[in-house]
Amino acid sequence: MLELPFKNLTHFENEFKNALKELQSTESTLETQAENRNSVNSVFISGSTFERIKSGSKSKSFAYFQQKQVEKIIYKRFFNLKQPFEQNSDLIYYGQFHNEKAHGFGKLVSKKSSILFEGHFIFGQIHGNGRLILSKGDVFEGRWFFNKILYGTYYNELLKPIIAIKELFIDFPQIRSQKNYYGNLINNKREGFGRYQWNDGTYYIGEFVDNKMCGFGKMIYQDGRKYLGYWKNSEMDGYGEFEWPNGQGYIGQYNRDKKHGLGMIILDGRVAIGEFENGRSFSKSKDYDF
Repeated sequence: MLELPFKNLTHFENEFKNALKELQSTESTLETQAENRNSVNSVFISGSTFERIKSGSKSKSFAYFQQKQVEKIIYKRFFNLKQPFEQNSDLIYYGQFHNEKAHGFGKLVSKKSSILFEGHFIFGQIHGNGRLILSKGDVFEGRWFFNKILYGTYYNELLKPIIAIKELFIDFPQIRSQKNYYGNLINNKREGFGRYQWNDGTYYIGEFVDNKMCGFGKMIYQDGRKYLGYWKNSEMDGYGEFEWPNGQGYIGQYNRDKKHGLGMIILDGRVAIGEFENGRSFSKSKDYDF
């Protein structure tokens, strides 16, 4: 059975529409809206904000989506399905895969509702650029991070832009400041969403719990390294992307600041997919040349 992110696109459309309604109900950020709002939490990355787009903005052409937005080398040469794969009585997948997981560029189509997702997949999850065409013809196009929306634009059925989702943007009410910190404080502790900068210029923007980096966030190091993903107790923990100044990259799972689980290394035009344990690879697929 091929692993795909959704078994029911209609259910996801309903979650997406409910989340958009919640976003439109206030000018605050997702961070301040997230409490007890499951549809927002299940669809969008915490820390994103939204902005209503002024009427009269030009509509957008999607004709060259696949050609213009196919990701870097990591997506270009994986095994292709020769025939469409039927996940169930409703869902069909057309596209690339690796080790029985959707991986590369692909399309998910609902036969019953005509909902279409097309975009990029990693390890059976949506990750990278994608667009969702809903049952009434309205469209969301943006960037996804392991099945959640990071940023993008929602268009109505006439392809008029309605809502823009922005990535990790501090703009919510009742900001309080602390030395080297800009964001939410509770009982004089960093709690919620904020930005902290160290004296060497390294900074983190994302979620905090009890003064610790915890949840989703982005770290930019003084030497040019970058990490985007999940944290726990101020350590990288969960899915993440790490990028080095020399162009090397890693996309996959972390545990306590070390690569741990399924991951993908990108370097010098080559990609290796493997299993990691405590920072070391113990199984690796063949490399892919591009």
